[in-house]
Amino acid sequence: MDFSKLLRVIYRLKLHTPVGWIRLMNAMRQYGTNVLALLHYASRSYGFRSALRDEEEAFTYNQLFDQSLSLAYWLRTKYGLQKKDRVAILCRNHASLVHSIFAGSGLGADLYFINIEMSKEQWQRLAAQYEFSFVIYDEEFTEFLHASCYAGRKLLSYHDKADSVYKLARTAAPEKIKLARVSAGKLMLLTGGTTGHFKTAAHKPSISQYIGPFLSIMTRLKLADYERAYIATPIFHGYGIALLFVMTAMGGEMAICRRFTAEQACAIVEQHKIEMISVVPLMLHRMLAHSKQSLNSLRCIASGGAELQPSFVELVLKQLGPILYNLYGTSEAGLNTIASPNDLSSNSATIGQKIFGIQIAVMNDNNKPMQAGGIGQLCVSHELFRKRSRKRWIPSGDMGYQDEQGLYYLSGRMDDRIVSAGENVYPLDVERVLLQHPLIEFAAVVGAADELYGQRLHAWIVPAFAADLTEELLKEWLRSRLARYQMPAQFTFVEQLPYTAVGKLDRKQLKSWKGEKDETGNTRTEKNNGA
Repeated sequence: MDFSKLLRVIYRLKLHTPVGWIRLMNAMRQYGTNVLALLHYASRSYGFRSALRDEEEAFTYNQLFDQSLSLAYWLRTKYGLQKKDRVAILCRNHASLVHSIFAGSGLGADLYFINIEMSKEQWQRLAAQYEFSFVIYDEEFTEFLHASCYAGRKLLSYHDKADSVYKLARTAAPEKIKLARVSAGKLMLLTGGTTGHFKTAAHKPSISQYIGPFLSIMTRLKLADYERAYIATPIFHGYGIALLFVMTAMGGEMAICRRFTAEQACAIVEQHKIEMISVVPLMLHRMLAHSKQSLNSLRCIASGGAELQPSFVELVLKQLGPILYNLYGTSEAGLNTIASPNDLSSNSATIGQKIFGIQIAVMNDNNKPMQAGGIGQLCVSHELFRKRSRKRWIPSGDMGYQDEQGLYYLSGRMDDRIVSAGENVYPLDVERVLLQHPLIEFAAVVGAADELYGQRLHAWIVPAFAADLTEELLKEWLRSRLARYQMPAQFTFVEQLPYTAVGKLDRKQLKSWKGEKDETGNTRTEKNNGA
């Protein structure tokens, strides 16, 4: 830990004086250990400083706290919301979502962040399994809720006439608001497996559990040096909500918007002189293609949630300078590693070094630790994880390895690994080679059944604009760069690849696509609109 950076963090949090500590202790004594207490501390420390803006409005820290407190009062008195209630939140990024998070946490409710791209069948399973007490939702999802088995209490985020989070947050309480002092409920993030069934990963706000990730993010990303951040990733995504809380603690100004477009994102960065942004790689790719000049104010780009391809890392570092950070984590274990610009400059494929306070082991199929360079499953350990689950290691489901310098690398998901003629093959390794080709913009590789080899690889290629690329030319280029067992058996050229709501490549959907030879001899598909 760099102690000079740590001191900078302490000063930025205003905890270098007794007054700062008294404010923090008073907030926790009045509201408990939850993020509403954090917002109370921020309002007392930063007051009239700009806190949050979306497309419609902006708030100071005083306004954000007062309205979140009012919302908590009405949720308790009018809707009976209380500690341990299960609240499903089905919202895009906007101010009413942020109000709901702080108010719900202040009441001690368990908050379930629902992926807005979830299917009706997936929502049905979740609603039946968790028996939600309450749902906060955007009006566009009304029909979605009505078509499900959920028949409980619910509240719109915005509405012109009916009750809504927007109206309640702005309605004064008829009496002095006093909330019971509670510990925060759980923050439930959803994880999607290859089966399409969502699982929940519980995170309970805890100073001892999150001090390591917090200090690592603050010091390695130098967040104490930035005043303005843009949360471009969905807040229901782990990185989005983490940045919301970190910036609140520092008194930073945050920008959010309901839907991501490259044009709007570049305009937000340029207009508000954004210094730090959270993105998934696909977002950054589109922003860079739209307007590199609009991104001149950025000093920190935190990329996470999806694989950051080495060829794209090199492009970003060349065009924007040493401001790119690669964050790797899982919904279950949280943040695990951070790659700094220096790490990425020396090796663009790395996910960096482990964060403060956790251990990472690379395990073989027999759950035995491997030496440096050996590919196995990345497993994470933390003292509080062990106490909670009584397991020493949390498996990530990701394959990877560690080099002699302590840097970690990914080799893809365990589910993506195939065995071809007895050889372990990792599609991610092949994707990285494909993306080095100057005429390829995007590439994805998945496994497919094969009668002779057991499994072979199928490569899906998005050529660069107007590129004259054929399967035979590509195979010839690959022969000197791949081992024979790594060579894809099939290549399919498409206009777009499918992505999930958080910008991850949707391999499950990709495996359902079928390719057929066209008149040029190249394999193409009609399923080219899945972005």
